[in-house]
Amino acid sequence: MPQSTPELRRLWKDYECAAAKMQRIAFGPDTILVAPQTVDAWRALAAIFAAHGYMIRTSDTDSYNCRRITGGAGKSLHSYGIALDINWSTNPYIDHAGERAVRFSTKPTQAARALDVKHALADTDMTPAMIKDALSIRTYAGKPVFEWGGNWQSVKDCMHFEIDVAPDDLEGGIDWSTVAADPIAPVDISTLYRVIAREGLRLREGPGLDFPSRRTLGAGTIVHILSVKDDWAQVDLERDGLADGYMFHAFLEPVG
Repeated sequence: MPQSTPELRRLWKDYECAAAKMQRIAFGPDTILVAPQTVDAWRALAAIFAAHGYMIRTSDTDSYNCRRITGGAGKSLHSYGIALDINWSTNPYIDHAGERAVRFSTKPTQAARALDVKHALADTDMTPAMIKDALSIRTYAGKPVFEWGGNWQSVKDCMHFEIDVAPDDLEGGIDWSTVAADPIAPVDISTLYRVIAREGLRLREGPGLDFPSRRTLGAGTIVHILSVKDDWAQVDLERDGLADGYMFHAFLEPVG
């Protein structure tokens, strides 16, 4: 049985609205603020999303936020760094009549599934297989790590993933044999990198030569790396934690 919200508030009370205790990590193209014990759990979830080819938008994805819970009293679990909302414009909060199961789209692409959500034919642009893999993530002690708002019967909050275990449960780590994806290597997003290509390096819209080039950054340009996938680094040019595009990783070197 999932933990109740009041119980999770009690278990994570040391992190209530404690922004200074949060840790910033890469999550797909985004960076998120989370309670430190949860870092590997979010890494595992990001790996699932990547394995299923699901694109995360930075404009409508968010984690830590000291605020009240939607539609109720008390603090949201976002206030404790244990909740993440992903692509909320295509995974909206729906307060429907009665109780029912989540409605998935059967369309083959994320864009087509999003259209079904727009036309009220589905509740989410995520897929059953992706959600199954996400909810299969376990601690080494065998406890399910995540709860998903799409499984709630009286409302649908398909954007919402929350940690469903206590801090102590995560001390032993994630059982990576339960993660149906290759782990994404953690990246130190505080480290600066410089372009070392003599003729400059192209900033592309995606991780590959087939993606359009946005512009060329000259030799010596300083960037933050948010994440690395294969040969490509997702970079932040403004040092605000938001992704600006992708660059070929071999032509970036750490500063200092």
